[in-house]
Amino acid sequence: KYNNWIIHERCGIGSRKEDLMINVMSETTCSSYLEPNIKLLSIDPSSKIIKKENTKIETLNYLFSNKYKLKKNTVLKIDTQGYDKFVLKGASSILKKILFVQLELSIDPLYVNETNYEDMIKYMRKEGFIIWKIGGVIENLKGKTMAFDIVFKNSHY
Repeated sequence: KYNNWIIHERCGIGSRKEDLMINVMSETTCSSYLEPNIKLLSIDPSSKIIKKENTKIETLNYLFSNKYKLKKNTVLKIDTQGYDKFVLKGASSILKKILFVQLELSIDPLYVNETNYEDMIKYMRKEGFIIWKIGGVIENLKGKTMAFDIVFKNSHY
């Protein structure tokens, strides 16, 4: 529909090229390479794993050194249900060329082995990014904030 869009073959994005099983959830926006924990159920009690699918994982480093070119003022939005740090590790060589990175971070991890929000903020600072904007709050059924969107700006721009 959009002439300037490029649709890449279906794959996952992570820290290295590999095959990995994804947990497909009944609420598909909650699907993740990580196992959900009980806190995810406090947001959506009906959410459960309905199947697992084998997927090919690529890295953003590979894709943007072999298939695509980064454009000026690139914004990278990562919404990978707790898998964000793996995606960022696979983007280590291109991060310095990205203007903004948007992540969805959980206050209390919703997935097993999810990196907590404080460590993710430290990681982004180490990579040269500053907090630019916070918003997009996700609450559980009792109204407790469980996750939020955060935009980081490359401090070298």
